[in-house]
Amino acid sequence: MNKRGFDDFNIPENKIYLDNEEINQNQNQNQIQNQFENQNQNQFENQNENQNQNQNQNQNQFGNQFENQNQNQFENQNQNQFENQFENQNQNLNQNQNQNQFENENQFENQFNNQNQNQNENQNQFENENQNQNQFGNQFENQNENQNQNQNQNQNQNENQNQNQNQNKFENENENENENIKKRRTKYQTKFTPCGSVEKYEKINPISEGTYGVVYRARDRKTGEIVALKRIKMDTRQEGFPLTSLREINVLMKHKHQNIVNVREIVVGSSLDRVFMVMEYLDHDLHMLMKTRKNQWTESEVKCLILQLLEGVSHLHKNWIIHRDLKTSNLLLSNNGILKIADFGMAREYGDPLKPYTPVVVTLWYRAIEVLLGSPVYSTAIDMWSVGCIFAELIQGYPLFDAQTEVELIKQIVDLLGPINENNFSGFSKLSISKRIKFNQSQKPKLRAKFNYVSNLCFNLLSELLTYDPEMRISADSAIQHPYFMEHPKPKSSWAMPFYPPTNEHENRK
Repeated sequence: MNKRGFDDFNIPENKIYLDNEEINQNQNQNQIQNQFENQNQNQFENQNENQNQNQNQNQNQFGNQFENQNQNQFENQNQNQFENQFENQNQNLNQNQNQNQFENENQFENQFNNQNQNQNENQNQFENENQNQNQFGNQFENQNENQNQNQNQNQNQNENQNQNQNQNKFENENENENENIKKRRTKYQTKFTPCGSVEKYEKINPISEGTYGVVYRARDRKTGEIVALKRIKMDTRQEGFPLTSLREINVLMKHKHQNIVNVREIVVGSSLDRVFMVMEYLDHDLHMLMKTRKNQWTESEVKCLILQLLEGVSHLHKNWIIHRDLKTSNLLLSNNGILKIADFGMAREYGDPLKPYTPVVVTLWYRAIEVLLGSPVYSTAIDMWSVGCIFAELIQGYPLFDAQTEVELIKQIVDLLGPINENNFSGFSKLSISKRIKFNQSQKPKLRAKFNYVSNLCFNLLSELLTYDPEMRISADSAIQHPYFMEHPKPKSSWAMPFYPPTNEHENRK
């Protein structure tokens, strides 16, 4: 019979050790038994040694038989024992296998149950997550809906606010426009509409007559106040109101300044061609005052008068207005020493860029060199040239130039200030008159020799006012800040100016 290894039965290792010990014990017992049997056999053989050989043979045969039987019996016993042991081992193995299989089945079942439980838990968790996602999705949708509703609500509110703001802005603009209209109406209504009657004033005597009207000294019948009444000349050749008078009224009504004559109102006579401007009355004009006074102006008095003239001109230029007719007869002086610019018949507003204007402006003696030379455009610099001529006239007591024609005036200017060229007048060669008149380029200026008694600062200011190039000519604001007015003697205050008898009470001048 072939022995099978224990490994073939998948017997546990501890079980194999126990079986080997049992086998060893059985072998030891068999050896002891064999020894015992051999001893008995030897004793038996020794006792029956003398017996017959047959008996010995029988005995030997019997012993051998017995031994064989014992050996067979022992082998059978061992075989049975081994088979029983093997069956027990198989049974134990089967039991262990069954138990292990059962345990494995239980373990598998438990594992399966655990997997099912985990799957159920995962499914429940997944369902919870889905539920949470659904809740979050619903919440997010609700938030989006709320946000959309809030945005729509805010948008509607913003639209309503914008509409309200636009409406309020429109209402405010309308209110402001209405207020401005009311202000303009209030400002001009008392002066223009309705016009008062000239019968409110009693004419006393004519003061002067100019190109654009006759000026009378008059008295307010109600208050007794003395006023200047200027009748506007109507051009019978053209229909409508004279443009120069409209400009004069517009400028005087819009621009109020202490050195500009003030217009009170417009009055009319019995017919439409009798229109009068009612202005404040001043006792003197510089032209008549210089004729009647015995002494020349002192330097401090000249400074006082020129500073006031520059203040008035600066105000006009800042408001884009050119006077275009500055001269001593258009400068009025009160007994309080206040100088005021008058006669705005030639005044007009200008803009940027400059446009060509009429060259027939400014009284000839005070006309700027660029206008004399035929410059197509001019600006505020022509007023500053006139200020220079008035400044020189106040210093020496008589006009700086007294020519009768434009050509004669140009020659007088060149003779006093020196030759004109591109170096001191940019663009001179392009002017029309410059090509018809030849100038002596070697001639030297005589202005300093003529005014050798004035200070260097006084001469410097006079030279900057009478500069050929209008772009380089000093402005009114810069002239006010000139250091000449800071040197000794300082300008006299207006209230300290000398008092002169009125010159307009009996004078009738043209």
